[in-house]
Amino acid sequence: IFQGAWQAFRGISWEQTDIIFSTKVICASSDRKEVHVFVPPRSTSEEQKPSYILVGNPSRRACTIIRGNSIVAQVLWKYWMGVIH
Repeated sequence: IFQGAWQAFRGISWEQTDIIFSTKVICASSDRKEVHVFVPPRSTSEEQKPSYILVGNPSRRACTIIRGNSIVAQVLWKYWMGVIH
């Protein structure tokens, strides 16, 4: 599923000025997926670092979203299953 890079645009535009975010797959092994998400910088002088890093483990159905040094969101299958039952 995760291969290469993705870009999301405003409306039906394909213009670089209308990019909402772009992604780059860093690691896509069977037990680990890592995707870097880039939100366009406010100025062109900013260094292009990922705005978010998504790290997941498909076999454990776990995913963590990181911004900088902080965890923004985390899903762990064993906790989610507890909500269903």
